[in-house]
Amino acid sequence: MALATLALAGTARAQVPMEVPGAATQVQESITPQGPPPRVWIEPRVFARQWYTDNYLLSGTDRQSEWTTELGASVLAVFNLPRLTGSVDYSLSGLYQAQGVGQEDHLQGLDANLLLDAWNNTAFVEFNGNVGRSRVSAFDVQPVGDFERPNLAETKQFRISPYLRGSFNDAVDYELRYSRFTSRTQADNRSDIDENTVSGRLASSEGVARLGWALDASRSNLDYSLGRKVTLQQVIGQLNYAVTPTLLVYVQGGRESNNVLTADTESYSTWGGGFNWRPTQNARIAMGANKRFFGHDHNLQAEYQMRRAVVRFTDSRDISTSQLGLGDGSTTLSGLLDALYGGSIPDPVQRAQRVQSELERLGLPGNTTNFPGYLTSFVTEQRIQELAFVLMLNRGALTAAIQRTRSNQLNNSLVTGDDFNFASEILQKGWSVAYAHRLSPRSAASVTFQRQENVGVGTTLFNRLDSITLALTTRLSARTTGVVMLRRSSFDATTPYRETAIQAMVSHRF
Repeated sequence: MALATLALAGTARAQVPMEVPGAATQVQESITPQGPPPRVWIEPRVFARQWYTDNYLLSGTDRQSEWTTELGASVLAVFNLPRLTGSVDYSLSGLYQAQGVGQEDHLQGLDANLLLDAWNNTAFVEFNGNVGRSRVSAFDVQPVGDFERPNLAETKQFRISPYLRGSFNDAVDYELRYSRFTSRTQADNRSDIDENTVSGRLASSEGVARLGWALDASRSNLDYSLGRKVTLQQVIGQLNYAVTPTLLVYVQGGRESNNVLTADTESYSTWGGGFNWRPTQNARIAMGANKRFFGHDHNLQAEYQMRRAVVRFTDSRDISTSQLGLGDGSTTLSGLLDALYGGSIPDPVQRAQRVQSELERLGLPGNTTNFPGYLTSFVTEQRIQELAFVLMLNRGALTAAIQRTRSNQLNNSLVTGDDFNFASEILQKGWSVAYAHRLSPRSAASVTFQRQENVGVGTTLFNRLDSITLALTTRLSARTTGVVMLRRSSFDATTPYRETAIQAMVSHRF
């Protein structure tokens, strides 16, 4: 989920200018400190933005213009301590309307992923948090960005998971975990979710023998405010064999029981297998498939890294128990850049600095290759296919992505009030292409094309959103950045609209 307060610059994370590998030497601020790699990076920033749109309400008949002023602050903290690793990215801003067409409001964004070693590399606590604005419906009017617009609602998701992990005589590994997940949305016609999960795992230690085994068991209790309570249980055994040091194959089978498809709990057999192959140091292919209670699931991941480029393809089919299950963060521009620099910058703090510096230097959003989903109110089945790549050039970058998602609600007898009450199956298709070019050591220009289509399979429900964005980014001083952006949007549906928007933002990091 993109942070609302910095959608213009693409991310609320602090960013530091940095040189592209292989580019000519520039007079830029270095992010590599002298001495040992940093353990902690904390960088606050403040920003101000002025935004004009000729169609604030996104209406085809009642076009009203609005000037919006946004003032805010954000902080990014990246940790690589002996007992604490991860990052926290938080932003808060206020919106002020000049003509009263829109409502004055505040926006907040959070993207947090932390892991605490609570005791002696045995007891851990994992925390994940996400706050931002989400699309409520795939069939209502579709806005560009995540500000205070129609069909958007603030959604908060938090997960805390303490667990124990260790080994018996370096031969058998174990893990016992509890997880608590909550999801709250301002949309009254979409479910809030509470989930409690207990899971355990026993497995042979890696490297002990070429033939290994694992046993997993889990139980999840979910409560959907507009749906009903669901219980999922699963016990799976697995055998794996290391054919070569770079090829691992496995088979697995077991039983699962739940009350997703029926009011009473039913039991099902499950079985499948897969492989994990790394033919070269820069390439990886992993594939798994299983017979499940809803049919067949699968998960294919393929990645190839070059010196200046990364290509990733994912194809998965599985159930989603949360409201936002679309897409994979690894295929966003930020995720691709993180993979590109993973080999040359192993330290996570330095790598995070490098990724954020590249985003600011190019003026591209960190979620450029990401496509928005929509809120749901019950367990859904999803087939997601994504292809994304980024190519770093001497004076710029080219990135592109294609995504296709088919979703349907499991148990159509429920009336939850979400999109699946109007279409039993929903198809989303989208693509984006962006190019950024460095005009000087301080300035860069970029152009981004995006298209997304939403289709209610077997119905007349259809919409398509096209947008083109031109942006100019410049460093006004060592720690101050300015951005000017022009965007044209075209929405085709039963109630279409056209919009032209101009934005200007200045941000300063401390």
